[in-house]
Amino acid sequence: LEAETYRIIILNSCCEHVPDSWMYERGAFPDSAHEAIIDELDNKSADKINLLVCHHPPNSHSDEESGSYDFIEKGDRLIQALENHGSWMIIHGHKHQGKISYAQGSLMAPTIFSAASLGFHIEGAPNKQKNEFYCLEIELDQNQCLRGHVEAWEWHFGIGWTEPPRVS
Repeated sequence: LEAETYRIIILNSCCEHVPDSWMYERGAFPDSAHEAIIDELDNKSADKINLLVCHHPPNSHSDEESGSYDFIEKGDRLIQALENHGSWMIIHGHKHQGKISYAQGSLMAPTIFSAASLGFHIEGAPNKQKNEFYCLEIELDQNQCLRGHVEAWEWHFGIGWTEPPRVS
């Protein structure tokens, strides 16, 4: 999806899910998706707010003992493909933990926004999981880098939506 100031790619990282328990939790980035992204971005200007949305993290995300095996296979190729085509933010779910990090790579490596769950049944959930939602304000600065601000809200039984405690 492309507009005047932004571009969004939706990657189905669940595209190779099969009943096999080894593959069920893992994400995929098939060669066909890699080629399609490269072909599309090679002919486009990089001076937009670029977002890629997918289910699985592109790299290992094992905070709070949440497992280190359930990321996108060949996610490093995805990161490299994006960093060669402007400033990108990858937004993913799957881990049920809110987190902002930076992918390994060059100074143009994507920012990774791990969104916690909006509708997960958190009663008795492990790893301090929260239901959260976010409002992101993102802009492209004069150096063609993404800058922004995130506002988050957490759900608390009996209270409702509240701003989470600030982390410094």
